[in-house]
Amino acid sequence: MLWASFVGVVALLSQPTGGVMPFSVTDCSSSRPVLTTSDVMVIPYPVQVPGKVTARGRIVLNRPVEGDLTLEVTMKKHVKWNIWTPVPCVGNIGSCSYKNLCTMLPRLPSKVKIQTPDSAGLECPLPAGEYILNPSVFTIPEFTGPLSWLAKGDFRLTAKLIDDRTGEELGCQQVELTIT
Repeated sequence: MLWASFVGVVALLSQPTGGVMPFSVTDCSSSRPVLTTSDVMVIPYPVQVPGKVTARGRIVLNRPVEGDLTLEVTMKKHVKWNIWTPVPCVGNIGSCSYKNLCTMLPRLPSKVKIQTPDSAGLECPLPAGEYILNPSVFTIPEFTGPLSWLAKGDFRLTAKLIDDRTGEELGCQQVELTIT
C-alpha cells in the first residue's frame, strides 16, 4: 500500500555531514496507531545517488481503513550540529501532502510488489491485516538543478496517514537515513 511506496520513496531520497547516520524507522503516533510498520530495510545502505536500492518492509492495519486518506510527509535535511532544515515540496519530493491516496494506489509502479491480506489487490477500502512489500528495486537518478542539494546528506522524514473524514491520525512513522 502507500506506506510501502513511502518506504520506497524514502529509499530514493537520502548522506551525512561527517559520517553515516544509522537507518531507523520509529513510530511517532500521537495515540494507539491503526497502522504500524516493521522489518523495513533498504539495501545498500547508505543509499547511493545515482544508483539502485532495494526496499522491503511489513505494514499491519489493525482495522479496515476506508477512503479519503491523506499522507502528510515532512522532510528535513541535517545541516550542522543539531540543526535540521525543512525541505520544501518540489515535484512531489520533500515535505508534501498526498491527498486521495485511494485513487493513487492502483497507479503504483509495477515494480512495487505488495502482498495484501486478501490477495485481491491494493484498493480501498483496505482490509485489516498484514501488507508485505516484497524486495523491490528502485533506480535513483542523479539529482540536478534545484534538487541537487538533496543528492547527499542525512535526512529525517515523518509520514502521517490521516483519515480526512474524521481527522484521525491512523499512523505516524519517522525515518532517518543517509544518502551518499
